[in-house]
Amino acid sequence: MSNEVYEWRLHACDVLVQLGLHPGHVFRGAGGTEPDAVWQIELAPETAAREARIAQESPAFQEVMKHMGTLIRRFEHSTLREERLIVDDKTIPASEQHR
Repeated sequence: MSNEVYEWRLHACDVLVQLGLHPGHVFRGAGGTEPDAVWQIELAPETAAREARIAQESPAFQEVMKHMGTLIRRFEHSTLREERLIVDDKTIPASEQHR
């Protein structure tokens, strides 16, 4: 059902756009023990909370989530924060901070 999960996630993005919200990005996963589809979005915390509330209150998006629940084995939610180190007015990406 990996193709249907992916296609339905794309449909969910279309519904978000119809609600005037940010659609995010959908990626194909490796499958197996890894996700079949990954949805990613970058928003400020206050925007994320507002958009989540709007989506959850929308009958159209509730239908999307109901159907998605019939397709997936598990759902994971992660919140990540980007950190930067600034030295002498020069930004050092997090990936280079530990060298």
